[in-house]
Amino acid sequence: MDLLLIGGAAIESHGQHYRTDDVDVAPQRPEANLRCLAGALNQLACKLVVDPGDPGQDVAVPGDYSTAANLRRQNVWNLASRHGKLDITFEPSGFPGGYDQLHERSRPHRVTYTSIEVRVAAPEDVEHSKRTRVARKDLDYLATVGRLSAPEATPPRMARGDGGDSEGSVSVLPALDAQDDHFARFLLDAIQDPVGAAAR
Repeated sequence: MDLLLIGGAAIESHGQHYRTDDVDVAPQRPEANLRCLAGALNQLACKLVVDPGDPGQDVAVPGDYSTAANLRRQNVWNLASRHGKLDITFEPSGFPGGYDQLHERSRPHRVTYTSIEVRVAAPEDVEHSKRTRVARKDLDYLATVGRLSAPEATPPRMARGDGGDSEGSVSVLPALDAQDDHFARFLLDAIQDPVGAAAR
């Protein structure tokens, strides 16, 4: 399964402090990839989040609700699983090309205490996205790190690059520590082995 970690968890994976209670990802759009993602979501028993501030309003869906076709119907999916919250975004703020646009500067990071790797959006791209989103929590973070008024980095071109990785680019994901977050472990297992993850 091909997807990128974005949002607050991506910021934490780059060593910055950012309080978040969910995992944000940008998946690649090909049909086969979305089928793998849909299978993992069905196994996670995801509910649709109506009001992030009121879990009681989450809407339960049938066990086979997630399909590639269904996922394509919306740009953003706010979900709650039995293990945690997951937001799926095909076009993150500031990056209409989504995964393909963000992939160029992303790098693989290793989940703490595991051999599992996931690609994480570059910190400058995550911060560019947060500037364009203009949410209070994001502005507070940018002000704290002194980059609220910094010139926005030029987003990568729409065409996907070769995605080559430099040595030393593998690090840890403290926000997704597999010892503490079973939801994150399942999701990352699904990235590595979607068929095996769906069988568990």
